[in-house]
Amino acid sequence: MKHALSEASLPHGFRFAATACGLKKTGALDLGLLCSEEPASAAAVFTQNLVVAAPVLISKENLRKSKGRMRGVVLKIDRFGNLITNVTPVDAPAIFAESAKFKITVGTREITDIRKTYAEGAPGEVFGIVGSMGYLEIVANRGAAAQITGAGKGSEVSIFLGEAAAAGKGA
Repeated sequence: MKHALSEASLPHGFRFAATACGLKKTGALDLGLLCSEEPASAAAVFTQNLVVAAPVLISKENLRKSKGRMRGVVLKIDRFGNLITNVTPVDAPAIFAESAKFKITVGTREITDIRKTYAEGAPGEVFGIVGSMGYLEIVANRGAAAQITGAGKGSEVSIFLGEAAAAGKGA
Protein backbone atom coordinates (compact mmCIF):
# COMPACT_ATOMS: atom_id res chain seq x y z
CA MET A 1 0.00 0.00 0.00
CA LYS A 2 1.45 3.35 -1.01
CA HIS A 3 -0.86 5.73 0.84
CA ALA A 4 -3.50 5.86 3.54
CA LEU A 5 -5.40 8.94 4.69
CA SER A 6 -4.92 10.02 8.27
CA GLU A 7 -7.76 9.21 10.67
CA ALA A 8 -8.24 12.93 11.25
CA SER A 9 -9.20 13.49 7.61
CA LEU A 10 -11.92 10.80 7.58
CA PRO A 11 -15.46 10.97 8.95
CA HIS A 12 -15.85 9.09 12.23
CA GLY A 13 -16.51 5.38 11.68
CA PHE A 14 -14.85 5.16 8.26
CA ARG A 15 -11.54 3.70 7.10
CA PHE A 16 -9.76 4.24 3.79
CA ALA A 17 -6.87 2.65 1.93
CA ALA A 18 -5.41 3.19 -1.53
CA THR A 19 -2.86 1.36 -3.64
CA ALA A 20 -1.44 1.19 -7.13
CA CYS A 21 -2.80 -1.95 -8.77
CA GLY A 22 -1.44 -1.24 -12.24
CA LEU A 23 -4.35 0.52 -13.96
CA LYS A 24 -2.30 3.70 -14.39
CA LYS A 25 0.93 3.42 -16.37
CA THR A 26 2.61 5.97 -14.09
CA GLY A 27 2.31 3.72 -11.04
CA ALA A 28 0.10 6.29 -9.32
CA LEU A 29 -2.60 5.29 -6.87
CA ASP A 30 -5.50 3.88 -8.86
CA LEU A 31 -7.58 1.82 -6.44
CA GLY A 32 -9.24 3.03 -3.26
CA LEU A 33 -11.41 1.39 -0.66
CA LEU A 34 -13.65 3.28 1.75
CA CYS A 35 -15.14 1.15 4.50
CA SER A 36 -17.88 1.99 6.97
CA GLU A 37 -17.58 0.32 10.34
CA GLU A 38 -21.38 0.50 10.73
CA PRO A 39 -23.92 -1.29 8.52
CA ALA A 40 -25.24 0.89 5.70
CA SER A 41 -28.39 0.33 3.67
CA ALA A 42 -26.90 2.16 0.69
CA ALA A 43 -23.63 3.98 0.19
CA ALA A 44 -22.11 5.20 -3.06
CA VAL A 45 -19.71 7.62 -4.65
CA PHE A 46 -20.13 7.76 -8.41
CA THR A 47 -17.76 8.80 -11.14
CA GLN A 48 -18.47 11.96 -13.10
CA ASN A 49 -17.05 10.35 -16.27
CA LEU A 50 -19.28 9.94 -19.32
CA VAL A 51 -18.16 6.32 -19.71
CA VAL A 52 -19.39 4.24 -16.77
CA ALA A 53 -18.37 0.71 -15.82
CA ALA A 54 -20.76 -2.07 -14.87
CA PRO A 55 -20.16 -1.73 -11.09
CA VAL A 56 -21.29 1.90 -11.25
CA LEU A 57 -24.44 0.97 -13.16
CA ILE A 58 -25.19 -1.81 -10.66
CA SER A 59 -24.63 0.53 -7.71
CA LYS A 60 -26.99 3.11 -9.19
CA GLU A 61 -29.61 0.39 -9.67
CA ASN A 62 -29.17 -0.70 -6.03
CA LEU A 63 -29.82 2.84 -4.90
CA ARG A 64 -32.96 2.96 -7.05
CA LYS A 65 -34.12 -0.22 -5.32
CA SER A 66 -33.64 1.39 -1.91
CA LYS A 67 -37.11 2.88 -2.46
CA GLY A 68 -36.34 6.52 -1.90
CA ARG A 69 -34.07 6.13 1.09
CA MET A 70 -30.35 6.76 1.22
CA ARG A 71 -27.70 7.69 3.72
CA GLY A 72 -24.79 10.02 3.50
CA VAL A 73 -22.30 11.35 5.99
CA VAL A 74 -21.02 14.73 7.13
CA LEU A 75 -17.48 14.92 5.75
CA LYS A 76 -16.46 18.11 7.51
CA ILE A 77 -17.62 21.31 9.13
CA ASP A 78 -16.37 24.53 7.56
CA ARG A 79 -15.32 27.62 9.51
CA PHE A 80 -18.87 28.99 9.40
CA GLY A 81 -20.39 25.86 10.93
CA ASN A 82 -21.83 24.54 7.65
CA LEU A 83 -22.06 20.75 7.36
CA ILE A 84 -20.44 19.52 4.14
CA THR A 85 -21.83 16.10 3.19
CA ASN A 86 -20.77 13.48 0.68
CA VAL A 87 -24.09 13.81 -1.22
CA THR A 88 -24.08 15.39 -4.68
CA PRO A 89 -26.84 16.23 -7.18
CA VAL A 90 -25.71 13.15 -9.13
CA ASP A 91 -26.29 10.93 -6.07
CA ALA A 92 -29.75 12.29 -5.22
CA PRO A 93 -31.03 14.40 -8.13
CA ALA A 94 -34.62 14.31 -6.85
CA ILE A 95 -33.89 16.52 -3.83
CA PHE A 96 -32.57 19.26 -6.10
CA ALA A 97 -35.59 19.29 -8.45
CA GLU A 98 -38.26 22.01 -8.29
CA SER A 99 -41.08 21.15 -5.87
CA ALA A 100 -39.43 17.87 -4.87
CA LYS A 101 -40.88 15.94 -1.93
CA PHE A 102 -38.05 14.96 0.39
CA LYS A 103 -36.82 15.08 3.93
CA ILE A 104 -33.22 15.15 5.11
CA THR A 105 -32.44 14.33 8.72
CA VAL A 106 -29.13 15.30 10.28
CA GLY A 107 -28.51 15.59 13.98
CA THR A 108 -31.70 16.80 15.66
CA ARG A 109 -33.17 18.51 12.58
CA GLU A 110 -35.26 17.70 9.53
CA ILE A 111 -34.52 19.72 6.40
CA THR A 112 -37.17 20.05 3.70
CA ASP A 113 -35.77 22.93 1.64
CA ILE A 114 -32.88 23.25 -0.79
CA ARG A 115 -32.04 26.85 -1.66
CA LYS A 116 -29.73 28.37 -4.23
CA THR A 117 -28.12 30.90 -1.86
CA TYR A 118 -27.65 31.44 1.86
CA ALA A 119 -29.60 34.70 1.72
CA GLU A 120 -32.78 32.90 0.62
CA GLY A 121 -33.18 31.44 4.11
CA ALA A 122 -34.60 33.28 7.10
CA PRO A 123 -32.09 34.12 9.87
CA GLY A 124 -31.37 30.95 11.83
CA GLU A 125 -33.24 28.71 9.35
CA VAL A 126 -31.53 25.39 8.54
CA PHE A 127 -31.68 24.32 4.86
CA GLY A 128 -29.56 22.76 2.14
CA ILE A 129 -27.57 24.26 -0.71
CA VAL A 130 -25.13 22.89 -3.27
CA GLY A 131 -21.78 24.25 -2.12
CA SER A 132 -18.94 25.50 -4.29
CA MET A 133 -17.39 22.00 -4.38
CA GLY A 134 -20.63 20.43 -5.65
CA TYR A 135 -21.69 18.71 -2.41
CA LEU A 136 -24.90 19.13 -0.44
CA GLU A 137 -24.22 21.45 2.47
CA ILE A 138 -26.55 21.79 5.43
CA VAL A 139 -26.39 25.47 6.36
CA ALA A 140 -28.08 28.13 8.47
CA ASN A 141 -28.49 31.73 7.40
CA ARG A 142 -26.62 33.83 9.97
CA GLY A 143 -25.99 30.79 12.12
CA ALA A 144 -23.90 27.64 12.49
CA ALA A 145 -25.78 24.58 11.23
CA ALA A 146 -23.42 22.29 13.17
CA GLN A 147 -24.40 23.97 16.43
CA ILE A 148 -28.12 24.18 15.60
CA THR A 149 -28.39 20.52 14.48
CA GLY A 150 -25.95 19.06 16.97
CA ALA A 151 -24.27 17.21 14.08
CA GLY A 152 -20.55 16.92 13.43
CA LYS A 153 -17.99 15.21 11.25
CA GLY A 154 -19.11 11.62 10.66
CA SER A 155 -22.77 12.28 11.53
CA GLU A 156 -25.30 10.37 9.47
CA VAL A 157 -27.30 12.24 6.84
CA SER A 158 -30.54 10.37 6.02
CA ILE A 159 -32.44 11.27 2.87
CA PHE A 160 -36.04 10.25 2.30
CA LEU A 161 -37.65 10.83 -1.11
CA GLY A 162 -41.31 10.91 -2.12
CA GLU A 163 -43.42 8.48 -0.08
CA ALA A 164 -40.43 7.63 2.10
CA ALA A 165 -40.32 11.30 3.20
CA ALA A 166 -43.88 11.08 4.44
CA ALA A 167 -43.31 7.68 6.06
CA GLY A 168 -40.57 9.01 8.33
CA LYS A 169 -37.34 7.49 9.53
CA GLY A 170 -36.00 4.03 8.94
CA ALA A 171 -33.47 4.16 6.10
